[in-house]
Amino acid sequence: MKCKHAAEYALAVVLLGLGVALAVPAAADETRGSALYENHCGECHSARVHDRAQRLPGNLAELKAQVVRWETELNLRWSDEDIADVVDFLNATKYKF
Repeated sequence: MKCKHAAEYALAVVLLGLGVALAVPAAADETRGSALYENHCGECHSARVHDRAQRLPGNLAELKAQVVRWETELNLRWSDEDIADVVDFLNATKYKF
């Protein structure tokens, strides 16, 4: 009986570890975000578009909302990871929230 419980315990630990690993989102990839932005947004967005006072996002949540808005408008079908990468790129290079 002792051996059976040890195997169940080991399985529970492995499953718990797997669950934690899946629950932690991957870090955004700024380089990938740059490529997505340049390929899909750069044609219309000059550097000046990020300096317009009346249109600047006030925080990271607003920046993400703008990325999601334009991703939807352009029907890009980006994943959550794609959006996070673009937000990370824009935040690191333009906004610094």
